[in-house]
Amino acid sequence: MSSLGPLALLSLLALSTPAVALVSASQDSDLDRGIERSELPEPASRPGPLSVFAAFEEAWAEGDPEALVGILDPEEKVSLSFTEGGPRGGWFNRDQAYFLLKDMLEFTRTDRFEFQKYWNLESEGRSPYAVALREFRMNDENVHTDQVYVSLRKRGSDWYVGEIRSIDR
Repeated sequence: MSSLGPLALLSLLALSTPAVALVSASQDSDLDRGIERSELPEPASRPGPLSVFAAFEEAWAEGDPEALVGILDPEEKVSLSFTEGGPRGGWFNRDQAYFLLKDMLEFTRTDRFEFQKYWNLESEGRSPYAVALREFRMNDENVHTDQVYVSLRKRGSDWYVGEIRSIDR
């Protein structure tokens, strides 16, 4: 038990609380706020993670499962999870992911797939990720909209997709 009385302990706690709030605010200011699509450099000068996101966006918009699988992590399983119009969730190797993505792209018609915002593009130790707006149609011909979260992993000097997950918009 402390030799300080209850009033002294409360005073000590009250004095230390603003410091905790300052530390927390300082940590929040270090978080990557993301980059809007309109703030990106010209396509010719998009190195590193941005080139992978650009290739992913193009492959998805064209419905090209071979191109998508070509930028998936070649060494570890990839997480795939969709709320609608795709696999419900799990970890898959490249071969499994190919068939899942191929089926998804055959049974849905993509009207729009475009990354809207990017995070951690130049952060050391943090995985770059981006969120795309996806508009698609299934057999019911109704337009469905969701957001697709794509995160990258680094292997040597190359970047690969490690996770593809949709979230309701």
